Amino acid sequence: MEENKGRNPQKAETSQEIDLEKLFKAVWKNIWLLIVGMLAGGVIALLVTLFLIHPAYRSGFTAYVNNHSQSDSTSSLNSGDTSASESLALTYAHIMESRSLIEDAARGAGLNGKYSDDRLAGCVHSDVENSTQLLNVYVTMGDPDDAYKMAKAMADAAPEYIANIVEGSSMKIVSDPRYPNYPYSPSRKKNTAIGIILGALLILVYIVIRELTDTRVKNQDELEDMFGIPVLGTIPNFRSAAPGRDYGYGSRYGDSRTKKGGEQ
Repeated sequence: MEENKGRNPQKAETSQEIDLEKLFKAVWKNIWLLIVGMLAGGVIALLVTLFLIHPAYRSGFTAYVNNHSQSDSTSSLNSGDTSASESLALTYAHIMESRSLIEDAARGAGLNGKYSDDRLAGCVHSDVENSTQLLNVYVTMGDPDDAYKMAKAMADAAPEYIANIVEGSSMKIVSDPRYPNYPYSPSRKKNTAIGIILGALLILVYIVIRELTDTRVKNQDELEDMFGIPVLGTIPNFRSAAPGRDYGYGSRYGDSRTKKGGEQ
């Protein structure tokens, strides 16, 4: 009893190592299934991206933020002004997403009747580049013409609109909006890669679950590992011993010989 208890932890550890090895062998044995799953996942993701997801187009512009007005030409720029302009750029970013400016730009682009105010507000996004006075404004829409018109109208209206709200400051357009010739989203390469990874994960989960739930004893080694005792003898496989003929009990060859012997 004590000897058996002393060997149990080692036995459990050995069984755990063997189980991991079995899982790796099971995956390698079904590598073809894993490849098929990866290909299927990638193809499905690509088809969904091409035919079920509507593409979005993005156009935008970059503006330079200054805490001095454009008419104040005598003022020189110092480190304090730069720091103030960087902080002011965050305020500008929120103003660029304000509903009133977006509505004015939509009227200028002729889109106020085509889209609702909430939808137009969701199409505009702005951010500030780190440690700079540069403000980026993006317009993302399903129609490339509308995205370009909206971005152009905002670039035209933003400097005057900002000057009326924040006194003593100015904003200059550094990079004008460009027409979006290609979709901004979705990314075909990214979605296809995600589909391949998901397909591989699903097949791996299937292989592992099938292997862990399979309680059949497949060979002599598994039988010895299960009970911890050596196998004394095995029953031969008659079918493998005589290919093409079945000499097992109840087979047609066995029955025919019995009948012939009885007749004789």
